[in-house]
Amino acid sequence: MPYMVSLDSTWEGAEHDAVNIEWTRSFWQRMKPHSDQGRIYLNFAGVGEEGDDLVRRSFGANFDRLTQIKKKYDPDNQFRFNQNIPPRE
Repeated sequence: MPYMVSLDSTWEGAEHDAVNIEWTRSFWQRMKPHSDQGRIYLNFAGVGEEGDDLVRRSFGANFDRLTQIKKKYDPDNQFRFNQNIPPRE
């Protein structure tokens, strides 16, 4: 049975930024082995620090096929908002 984890970190005061950001990133890394092949749910993508890698991991083995579909149906990348699969050669 699949489960979903949403990790949300909040704190008060910029003086606590470094320790809280480090804790959050560390926890995220420790959870990866428990994910489905390192994939994530894009609706909870966070700030998207991973960029293109985030989208690739989310779609897993389907990513290359989806880039070809995108190239065929949206070659000008009109639908490019949020986490985007860019059209590729």
